[in-house]
Parts: sequence; C-alpha cells; structure tokens
Amino acid sequence: MRLVLTDFMDPADPAPVLRALSGGCSKLILVHVLGPWEAAPKAEGPAVLEGAEDGSQLDIHLDGRAIEAYRRRLNALVSAVKDEMFRCGGQYVGVVADRGIELVLKDTFLPAGLAEVRG
Repeated sequence: MRLVLTDFMDPADPAPVLRALSGGCSKLILVHVLGPWEAAPKAEGPAVLEGAEDGSQLDIHLDGRAIEAYRRRLNALVSAVKDEMFRCGGQYVGVVADRGIELVLKDTFLPAGLAEVRG
C-alpha cells in the first residue's frame, strides 16, 4: 500500500504522477491536504503569494473574480485527481488542515475506511 500526502499545488498534469505512484503497489491512497484559506479563500484585496518550495513571489489583487477563477481551477484539479485515482484503483481523501489529527482520523479517515478503532 502506498500513502501519499500532497497539496497538488503544481501546474503539471497530475495523471502521469498518479499512474507512476500506483504502479507496483496493491493500493494507492492519496490524501489531498489544503490549508483553510486554500480550501475556502476569501477576497482580500492586494496580496503577495509566496511559493513554499522556491520562495518565489507573485503580487496579485484578490477580488471576487480572481477567487472564483481559483475555485474553478481547484474544482477542476480535484475532479481530475479523483478521476485518475478511480482509473488507478486508488482512493482519494480530501483534508482541510484546520483541525488536529484526531479529528481528521475520526471525521475523514474512519468513514472512508482508511482507519479503524481497535480495543
């Protein structure tokens, strides 16, 4: 079994990566982790976005139109990842990193059959 934790905030097509990750394992589980703002952004005016991987910066103006475009792209990404996970026989789980791991396990992993309570 292979467990992958990612935010998938990359411009590349996720399908080839997911196909490669699914090879040679009995089950691929993808946990798509987003921060609270990434999951539900709000218009805030001028902002600077900083790339966590390379420190690059982008000056933007966050208005309703920009937020709606971001939501459309995020929804398209999630849909594409879910579709590819289905084709690979894997499982997709979306998580917002705004709570402790205990709540994530209880509210997300248990219902998805990815964790169990013993004892």
